[in-house]
Amino acid sequence: MSQQANLDTISTVGNLVHTNFMGRVQPHLEFMGPTLALFKRAGPGEFVLTGENLKFAGDVTYSGGALATTGWLPDHEYVDPVQFTTTPVRIYVRRAVDSFIAARATGEGSFEDFVGRVMEQLWDAFERTQNRHVHGSSDGTVCLTSARTSATVIVMKDGYGHTGMDPLMFLEAGMTMAWLDASNSYEVGGSGVIDTVAYTTDTVTFAASIENGSGTPTIVAGDPWVFSTTTPYTASHFDTEYTNAPLGLMDHIDSAAASVTYLGVSESTYPRIKPVNVTASTLDEVSIMEFVSELEAKGTSPVTPQSHTSILHPSAWLELSKSLVPYTQIQQKGKELPGGWTAVNIAGHDYLKDPWTLHNVMYCLDMRDMRVADLDGDARLWAEDGNEWSRIADFDGREVFARHYVARYMTRRNRSGSLSGFTVANASNYTPTPNY
Repeated sequence: MSQQANLDTISTVGNLVHTNFMGRVQPHLEFMGPTLALFKRAGPGEFVLTGENLKFAGDVTYSGGALATTGWLPDHEYVDPVQFTTTPVRIYVRRAVDSFIAARATGEGSFEDFVGRVMEQLWDAFERTQNRHVHGSSDGTVCLTSARTSATVIVMKDGYGHTGMDPLMFLEAGMTMAWLDASNSYEVGGSGVIDTVAYTTDTVTFAASIENGSGTPTIVAGDPWVFSTTTPYTASHFDTEYTNAPLGLMDHIDSAAASVTYLGVSESTYPRIKPVNVTASTLDEVSIMEFVSELEAKGTSPVTPQSHTSILHPSAWLELSKSLVPYTQIQQKGKELPGGWTAVNIAGHDYLKDPWTLHNVMYCLDMRDMRVADLDGDARLWAEDGNEWSRIADFDGREVFARHYVARYMTRRNRSGSLSGFTVANASNYTPTPNY
């Protein structure tokens, strides 16, 4: 969307804001999720930046063992560490205001301070993106195409590209998206702005044709959707999140077994870097006990409430609860996490309910191995020239943007894993979409 189009939209909003309305519009959406709290901030010396690469070293094999002899010492044994490499990502969100609209939309009879409301929406958007990133993958897939009704109307499916996941969790009118042509090396097939979203039918209507890529290809079932900076795709600052998103749990744990490497290290060469991913037809106490026992054995480390936390979609959490009632279920407060989140302890293990996570996968994560590297501190507004607001050239308005340079990674993977393959009932009832 062009800067002028953004300002036109803001002017429309400003007219609405100036309508008489006593009182303040209360925010009712909370996007920050509990899974983000599991990643500990990487400390000094835990990684090094070389150019654009974040590197750290890890032991991925055993260095021999002790030997019982009649007094003779064994030969020297030593194994070099393996270097893991990832690329930190840059995350941005930008907002603009018309100074005239901002002046009108203050004082009695207006919704609230207009600029303050713009800032609240900016941080809401940032928090929602953090949730999408931590659960998704570095390819940035938001959802896939289910069916093409027309060049402007698309039925979506499979959020994060994961079969059966709600596709519309992160979609709202006004967002800019691009679709990728899976038959042409995932080149951009077109881009557009969402006009309306029908949550009950998973249908998205765009303001104009989204089949505007080079050669005007036609979108087909299975083509992925990603967020983009602007439309049309020929604009000088057009870019998408495809392969530019940070690593998420779909990369770190890889329950679908879609990858053969992790941070540049081959899983076949170093099999001990693999996470422990197990399939089960049901989610109950027995399947979890079997999974935890395998995780302890393969990871050569105990699985305890102090070391591990499991993440479940609310539908899966309820499925587990049904299997435990009225037998051995004992629910009590679990450990407290940064940000005010508290786990629930069920049958001796800590669980977090997270509506943004995959509906038919249970993650069991060793928090000792989870790191987040904030290369420039926490996400914040850019103000290096002394003011967070910048004047818009040739227009009576100003803009602001927030940024975050970040990488999430795991120093060791074989102490974490997933249980998947089970089915849950009514998963769509517990997704963060207004589908009623």
